[in-house]
Amino acid sequence: MKKLLILFVTLLLICVIQMSSVISIYAYYEEENTTTDETIVVTEEESGTYSSRSTIIEGGGEINGELWYAIELDNDGNPIITYDIDYSDSHLLEYLKPGDIVYERNAGFDMVDFLGHIAMVIEVVQDTPTQQGYVLMIESLPNLIPNPYTGEPRELGVCYSIMTPTRFDVKHVSVMRVKDATDEQIQGAINWAKSQHNQSWRVPVNKFVDNDDPDKDWYCSELVWAAYYQQNIHLAADNILPVAPKDIYERDEVSTILDYSSPTTFSEVTATHHTYSCDGDTYTEAHEFEAYNYCYEKCRICDYVRPVQTHDYTYRYESMNELTHYGYCECGAKREFNHNFTVSGILDICVNCKLSKDHVHSYTYLSAMDGKMHRKMCSCGISQLELCLGITFPGSTTSCVKCGQVLNGGTVTPFGDNDEVVLFNKEGYLEETE
Repeated sequence: MKKLLILFVTLLLICVIQMSSVISIYAYYEEENTTTDETIVVTEEESGTYSSRSTIIEGGGEINGELWYAIELDNDGNPIITYDIDYSDSHLLEYLKPGDIVYERNAGFDMVDFLGHIAMVIEVVQDTPTQQGYVLMIESLPNLIPNPYTGEPRELGVCYSIMTPTRFDVKHVSVMRVKDATDEQIQGAINWAKSQHNQSWRVPVNKFVDNDDPDKDWYCSELVWAAYYQQNIHLAADNILPVAPKDIYERDEVSTILDYSSPTTFSEVTATHHTYSCDGDTYTEAHEFEAYNYCYEKCRICDYVRPVQTHDYTYRYESMNELTHYGYCECGAKREFNHNFTVSGILDICVNCKLSKDHVHSYTYLSAMDGKMHRKMCSCGISQLELCLGITFPGSTTSCVKCGQVLNGGTVTPFGDNDEVVLFNKEGYLEETE
């Protein structure tokens, strides 16, 4: 009797897993093949399934024009993506790594949402000006849905697929990472899963791994379980009974690194708290600030921004003219500054923006020989002795027109060019006498 009960429970689990995958794929089929002769805009009020980034486009009916499943690779092993993916407002390219496990909890119907769907990330490529970024995955799917662009049947089974921000929202995705897996184990799991590409989808009575069976079939969570099982990492309670997607999601061997959450409307945001509603209840909580460049912190929940320090304008300088330049802070703020020149040879060079111009001497005058000579000095270090300039008469005094010292009465020192000077270099040593 006990054996019959175990067999019955096993068969019941198999049936539910099959229903989950089939219904999930049909749910995608409904989303992917909604046809219309007009442009349809789906708002959050009309459908809670879609986030604000998911819309139906004209003429094809695909979600954001995206094809997620059965992606083909070119001769270099790169996915052939025929549409643009905007990852700019998501963390997918930033956080995801090869070997991560993707759990989709939105299977299409409430009765099987507790099972979900499982896939594995095998490559993450960043956006560049000439390269479309992408998250490439491998997963096992039933051969049920046609190509939305051609209407032709598609061979699915174990296939390559793409994770986009739209799919992340529509499928209510969570991303897990195996806690103690080494780089070698992760790469081994990826290589093994890729070796099963094009195998068929099927839910057997029990799960097993047989590397000698070239026709082994896989359902979604069994494929990922087997990939890590080959690396001696166990993502199921045993190695016999079927493993549901949610079983892997709840394993202690994995940790969640990215989780879908529904858009939240904040009714009040202050400098310290934010208030929002969920399921009819209202909550007020303190901001959770994260560093945001050099000048601000941002609440990771409501995006409230606060300054944490004054701007640091040492990031970059841009000359405007001979008098001023712009200084830039890392956050993008800019401010106008006067040049800060220093002398280098025959040039004045701004120490901030590096603008250069010919150096022009600017002298100050210091008394050197009482009533006879003074020293003129420039900021560049040049120093010269020259005769004082002024005219005195017996019984009267006057001042040098440059240094201001009183000239001796009764002496005559004419105005005019004063070529008989003693030159000193900037160290103060005698240079030449004319």
